[in-house]
Order: sequence, then C-alpha cells, then structure tokens
Amino acid sequence: MRLSSLVKSGILAVGLAAMAGTAQAQGSAVVSHDEWMTGNGTFNTNEQQFISNVLGFFGVSSGNALIYSTNGFLTGSQFLSFLSSAGLSVTIDASAPSFAGYNVIIGGGNPSQNGLGLAAYVLGGGHVLYEGGTGNGGPAAEAAYANTFLNALGLAFAPAYNGLNTVNTSTFAGQAPYGAALFAGVPTVFANNGNDVLAGAAVAGVTNQIFDDGGGNGVFGVAQVTATPEPASLALLATGLFALVPAVRRRKKG
Repeated sequence: MRLSSLVKSGILAVGLAAMAGTAQAQGSAVVSHDEWMTGNGTFNTNEQQFISNVLGFFGVSSGNALIYSTNGFLTGSQFLSFLSSAGLSVTIDASAPSFAGYNVIIGGGNPSQNGLGLAAYVLGGGHVLYEGGTGNGGPAAEAAYANTFLNALGLAFAPAYNGLNTVNTSTFAGQAPYGAALFAGVPTVFANNGNDVLAGAAVAGVTNQIFDDGGGNGVFGVAQVTATPEPASLALLATGLFALVPAVRRRKKG
C-alpha cells in the first residue's frame, strides 16, 4: 500500500528538521489564551495589528493558510477577509490529512486534531497560530487535546478558564526576546475567558516566552525553533506521523 500524502509530507518535515544543522528550521508557534480576538465584531484595530505582527514574525506575506478548526471565532468572515487581504489563500479544514503546502496554520478548539503532526510541522520549519478558550469540550478537555501539541513545544494550557476580558498588552513590546515583534502598536487585545498559557517542560532546540498580564495569567506564549531538534524530538515527529496511518487505511477502505 502506498504511503498517504500525510505520511509523505511528515517524512519531509522530519528530513527538514534533521538537516537543520546546516540550515536551521526557524519554525514557530504563537499561542493565545483566548480566541475572541479574531471573532466578528471583536477583531478590531488592535487585534488586526497583532495578527499582522504575528504574520510578520512568521515571515509569511503570501501563500496558503489552513484554518484547522471549525470554531466560529477562527472562521468568521471578518478574519477570513483580513487574511485574504494579507495575501493568503485560505482553506478551512478541521480534518486536513496533510499540512504540506501551507505557509501558516491557524488552529484551536479541534478535539480530533493531530497534535503531534502540528508539532512536527513547527519543528520542521512551519508556523502555527493557536487559540485557546474555545470551550469545545470544556476547559480541562480543551487543555488535554491542545497540550499534545503544546507540550511538544515547551508550552501548555491550564485546565481551567481565567475569566479575563480585554488584556492590557502595552508593556509586552518591551519584553525580550519576542515582545517587540509581536506587540508593537498593540496596547490591548480583546479576550473573553481563555485558558492560561503555561510553561511546559523545556524542549531542546526550542526557545519559549510567556507573556503575563501582571496578575499571574499567561495570556500569550511563543515557541520558536532556534537549534537543531534533538533525536528525541525527531522520534516524536515520526510517532505523530505514523500514528495516523491506520486512520488513512480505514478511510481508503471506506
């Protein structure tokens, strides 16, 4: 039986990561505690500037974007129009069988997501914006399925919602190493009760930063691949990729 396109693209991601010693894979993920910032009616000037900053941080100014979710705050017309205006061709597919060919993936609130595959994508040089606080399954369940992805990059979601509303981000631009890139021109970001972003176990080759609201709540997090992934990380990629082979076989038989 031929390998699925998912496995083929994943093997490519592993290969890219393995070659990072000569050309480091600068994959990255930006994580928000809440998803209301990209919803219709709440995706306003500050939120738009933040997303522009995120795309700039990713180095993405054109190409293909995957919305890896059916959550309405990630698939609203205002946000999709903004992404199109930014030069991106947008696909919405919460069960995408492959991440190959996408310049950026935007996810959250997807219990069936391939978390290890997302991690493989980032460690192989891809870029993910991940939003919490969707309420899909409740806070503990949301943290559990999100953490398969986040833990592989040194981050985590808290299993309870924080009750926060609009967050004052005016000091974040002064916080190194990533604050200036992400929060320049962004004094506040709208929110409505999300999962705190936490530091997870450190991952070799990945640099993390948590942005705290000043009250002990991690409202944004960053993971950037800054060195060659360790063999354990490459093994993680392979695990995430080949775990999906049975599902691909079942679909072909159906």
